[in-house]
Parts: sequence; structure tokens; C-alpha cells
Amino acid sequence: MLLLRPLLWLFIATLCHTSLLVAETYHGIVTRVIDGDTIRVDIKKKNVKVRLIGIDALEKIDNPKAQKDAERLHQSEFVAKQGGIAARNYLSTLLAPGDPVTLETDRTEYDQYGRTLAYVFDKENTFINLKLIADGYAGLLIYAPNDSRAAELSKAFDEAKQQQRGLWKQGLHLTYRWKR
Repeated sequence: MLLLRPLLWLFIATLCHTSLLVAETYHGIVTRVIDGDTIRVDIKKKNVKVRLIGIDALEKIDNPKAQKDAERLHQSEFVAKQGGIAARNYLSTLLAPGDPVTLETDRTEYDQYGRTLAYVFDKENTFINLKLIADGYAGLLIYAPNDSRAAELSKAFDEAKQQQRGLWKQGLHLTYRWKR
């Protein structure tokens, strides 16, 4: 019994930390589009960095991920970064500073960098994460347990690839990764 007590506390702490039971919804105002999968949003007078769940845009700046993007694409870093700039520019056409958004979290509300993880919806209730994938400007990146919308994102990815939309049309083969 003594061995079970620490395990019980660990389990309770995990439930509290990862919000396994209830997704949260927040309303805010976009203050900045950082790149193709990250924005800043004011929520109740607090500026929050938001990483869009389920997608992975190419990097637009020099960093280790940009090198990995180039390797996965079998392209130069310059070409991969051009894809990252295109993704950021496309997201900027969907969301601009001052735009109202609704953020919906999944089972884990924050990543290891302290960013809020969210599905993002604009004022017309357009699912922005899905639109970036469907229009070919982001790959699919599912990290369990944040996978409640994985099926619809995966379907959009397959259709964008098949129809050669967005960056697919430019020969940039976006990635499909599922991490459990």
C-alpha cells in the first residue's frame, strides 16, 4: 500500500498538469504572426505566445530546425526557408493584428517552451490550423495526447498533397509526423 500512495499522487499531479479531462476555450486578439505555426494573442490583457496544434510549418530563419527541414525536403536551407516565409505570409493573410480569435486547447495546454498549444478559429469560425494544412502551407505534426482533431487534419493533409496545393505545387514535400 505504501508503494501505491506515491503513484497515486503522481497520477493526480499528471491529471492536473495536462488538463486531461477538459479542453479550455479562450477569446483574444491577435497581436502578431510570428511564423507559419506561431502567433501572439492578447488574452485578458496578457500577451500569450500560441503554437498552433497539429501543424508544422517550415522555418523562416536560420536555426537547427531549418536545417532539419531542408534535409527532410532534400532541398537547400534557402529553399526551405522560402517555404517558411510563404507559410508565415499565408498565415498573415488569415490572421492580422487586431483580429479576434478563439483558442481551443486540447489535453495539454502548454508545451515545453511555455507556449499555449491551441486550435485557432477566426471571427467567422474558420479553423485556421486546418486551413493552413488544407491549403498546403503546413505539414501535419500530431503529438499525443493532443490528437482530438487528428483525423480531420490528416484528411486535409492527404487532400492538399494529392491536389498539389500551396507549397506542394512548388515541389516542397511537407511532412506527416505522428509522435506518441
